[in-house]
Amino acid sequence: MVENSESNPDDPSPDAANPIEPSTVADTEVTVVGSESIPPSDLAETSYAIVIRPSPPRFWWFIGTVLYTIAALFVTVPFGMAAWDYWQMPFNTRDDFSQTFSQRLQYRYLEAFVAVWFFSLGASVGSFLNVVVYRWPRNRSVVLRPSHCPQCDGRIRAADNIPIVGWFRLRAACRQCHLPIASRYPAIELLVGTVFFVFYFVELISGGMNLPVRMPNLYKGMLWTVFYPKWDLILIYAFHMYLVCLVLAWFLMQFDHQRFPIGRLTLCILSLITFSAIIPDVQPQPWSTQALWNLDLPDWLDAAMVSSTGAVAGIMVGAVLTRLLLQQRRGWQDFGGLVLIGAGLGWRAVLWIGCLATISCLLINLVGGKGRQPDSTPPESRELNDRDWYWSAGLWCWLVVFLVGWRTLWFYTGAT
Repeated sequence: MVENSESNPDDPSPDAANPIEPSTVADTEVTVVGSESIPPSDLAETSYAIVIRPSPPRFWWFIGTVLYTIAALFVTVPFGMAAWDYWQMPFNTRDDFSQTFSQRLQYRYLEAFVAVWFFSLGASVGSFLNVVVYRWPRNRSVVLRPSHCPQCDGRIRAADNIPIVGWFRLRAACRQCHLPIASRYPAIELLVGTVFFVFYFVELISGGMNLPVRMPNLYKGMLWTVFYPKWDLILIYAFHMYLVCLVLAWFLMQFDHQRFPIGRLTLCILSLITFSAIIPDVQPQPWSTQALWNLDLPDWLDAAMVSSTGAVAGIMVGAVLTRLLLQQRRGWQDFGGLVLIGAGLGWRAVLWIGCLATISCLLINLVGGKGRQPDSTPPESRELNDRDWYWSAGLWCWLVVFLVGWRTLWFYTGAT
């Protein structure tokens, strides 16, 4: 944990007078005390002190309890569901499709294993997303160099790089330099894993119940979707998770007072448009239902039109909303999340999500008592304020909500 506090040169305490070598604080919480935040590159040239604080045992006891509880649920819930199924429909020797309790139990545990696998996949993607958010604004490759500590530049071992688990295994500190590792890393991994897990149920094994226009699959569930793969639905799921991760990366860069490199942002938008053109199924709402006139287009061109017009709408609506909300002109990468949403879901999603995020941001600022704060600083040297990342966070949150309730919204708004 890095604290920003004024150091006292006259403090006679041994911790302030005699800085302790990091090698002696492996099992402790290290606090770097200084007059300002110290970038890793300037750490060696900055005067600082290290304060030793024992790791709180209650915190790790709580974490252990949570992990054991999750393991217990993984064992007991499938068993309970199998017992309930068997009680509802006991085994019948005359029915060829009837299952014994052992068969039902095996199926329920297989369902639980697949669900946990999708969560683990999302957590791994979240781990990679942490690397993207840190390296892309600094124009560093996310492929050529393996994971390493930004403080001491030491390489992270494979066993320590397991999503979520690695952070707890290291007790939130680097193995080499013993400086603390921010809790944001496992938090992002947990968040992305949870999103993958939720949409596994909401979108994938539900047969696409949340998708507009498209009829939900008749055969649903893990067996008929994953083991007898419905590739159209699997690709839609992968496309939506890709979009959610891109918008989350853009938000995290905004939160870090960084900018999404415009070249990479453009490539991400083009990848969404290309994905739509190659696999038209990822755009369930055709262009012919969104245009003001009826057009008989090939499927690939129809999907590409949905994606490209959505990106244009994202630029236009984003420019207007940020101008009204922030009372200042911004570079288009500052509302790039809305452009990504448009390229992934079309112009209707841009209007819904953009307006909802703006209303949410205004309500938060109204409750917080913050008035408008015009900023005449040039965009390239301007730091983002609370209103910026409130709006960015709102875009990501409303994107997730929109995807969950897309079919309901499409139905009740009278879309055709």
